[in-house]
Amino acid sequence: MNRKIQIRLLFALGALAVLFQGIPAVSAQSGGLRTYTSETTAAVQTTEVVAGSLPVMEAESPAPPAETEPAPDTDISENDTPAEPEILSFPDVNESDWFYTDVTKLASLGIINGYPDGSFLPHNQITNAEFIKILMISAGMDLEEVPEEQLYAESWASLYISIAYANGIITDADLDAGFSPDDFITRSAMTKMMILALGIEPSRIDDPFTDISDMYASTAYNEYLLRGYLQPDDTRIYDGGSPAARSEAAAIAVRIIEYREDAYKYKKNAILENASENPLNNEFELLNLFYILNREFFTEFTFETAIPAETVSSYYTHSNLINLEYFYSSGIYATPTGNVYPLTIQYDTDIEVLKQYHAEAEEKADKVIEAIITEGMTDADKVKAIHDYLILNCEYDYNNYLIGTIPYESYIAYGALCGRMAVCQGYSAAFNMLCERVGIRSVAVGGYAPGSTEDHAWNMVLVDGQLYHIDVTHDDPVPDQKGKISYKYFYLTDTEMTNLGYTWDKEQSNLKYFY
Repeated sequence: MNRKIQIRLLFALGALAVLFQGIPAVSAQSGGLRTYTSETTAAVQTTEVVAGSLPVMEAESPAPPAETEPAPDTDISENDTPAEPEILSFPDVNESDWFYTDVTKLASLGIINGYPDGSFLPHNQITNAEFIKILMISAGMDLEEVPEEQLYAESWASLYISIAYANGIITDADLDAGFSPDDFITRSAMTKMMILALGIEPSRIDDPFTDISDMYASTAYNEYLLRGYLQPDDTRIYDGGSPAARSEAAAIAVRIIEYREDAYKYKKNAILENASENPLNNEFELLNLFYILNREFFTEFTFETAIPAETVSSYYTHSNLINLEYFYSSGIYATPTGNVYPLTIQYDTDIEVLKQYHAEAEEKADKVIEAIITEGMTDADKVKAIHDYLILNCEYDYNNYLIGTIPYESYIAYGALCGRMAVCQGYSAAFNMLCERVGIRSVAVGGYAPGSTEDHAWNMVLVDGQLYHIDVTHDDPVPDQKGKISYKYFYLTDTEMTNLGYTWDKEQSNLKYFY
């Protein structure tokens, strides 16, 4: 019997509506081949997202330490910056090893050199000092400027440790807890230092690991920088208290380098690789996948999950709301076979036209931010500037709304920014796009405005650790009144929105969706 999942996203009266048809529960069954196809150019696909072409994201089971004591490690070279690329190899690092690419890349960059006997000893543990030196170089820290406060002056790694301390990567709490340069670094400590060095705000997502609740580990997982150990039951453990191996430190360093070069590209590739090679077992893996599929204009993708089809459907819809500025598909269709979902993603408008719309909207968004954001503005100031700009430079597509002829452009950021005409979905998409450019996390919310039964979209922003609702559409007078701005629906809490008569699924207000 064929069992189908169909999600058709309908543009109705300026809002986002969803129709579910024939969505069954999915029985547990072993999966099959997982593939993906995008409308992007073949050259991009073959060089960026072909399965197996990315750094290994799954660490193997922890290996035992070397049986013999190693010779002094010449990782601690006199070079403070990576040397010219050079092909280096180690007799104990084989092409079949999961860490082979990472170790050889770091060696070619001059960040690691191995031991005097030519070995790398990948399974040996690594000290705080050794990892911090690798971290400071990989994270691009300024090694020329010597901090005023010198820590552990007797240590060969004093400079690196002092720089890490000056940049908040090592804290007073670490020192008070007994930090020692020569102690072996744990996986937890390594992960925390990595997140702090990259300047990533710790996430408040659901714990992805069954053996620990740690915001730095959760953040690293959410950014695909560390995925833990996959268990036979498809859960993951972190093993944060165990000493990190040299091979693991090398893998982390390479991910730091690639993340710094292009965080979106790094995460996109990691998300696609993970979805192509592993079952997707939690909400965020599916939210992330659907985000990438829409942003990259995929037309087909096959993945495996044991999550029920009804839930998969809801995740797809929610992903489009969270990332409304990248939402262009009109529907997805699939006939699951066991746990395997071969998706077909449809578009009502030619994909090349959609790409052009998006490119023009992004170009306009860059110009808007340059014009309205000034030095010294707080995040709250920036949110207000974006809110005001959209109201003063866009009007609600009221005439087309009245006669039911709203054009496609009014539903997307292009309409609000370039055509200066939009409905609530277009306002919200443009608001997301502008906030993204100033580093403020904004997501769209779907629900109902006061006294209305029509689907409606507005935004929520995360500012200073708090969530606020902003309904730009309803703050823009209808019919349009040039120069007039309302703040009735600006910067409101959940309680204030509820008191005004708004209704929505309160789960959308969960902080975990803002990281």
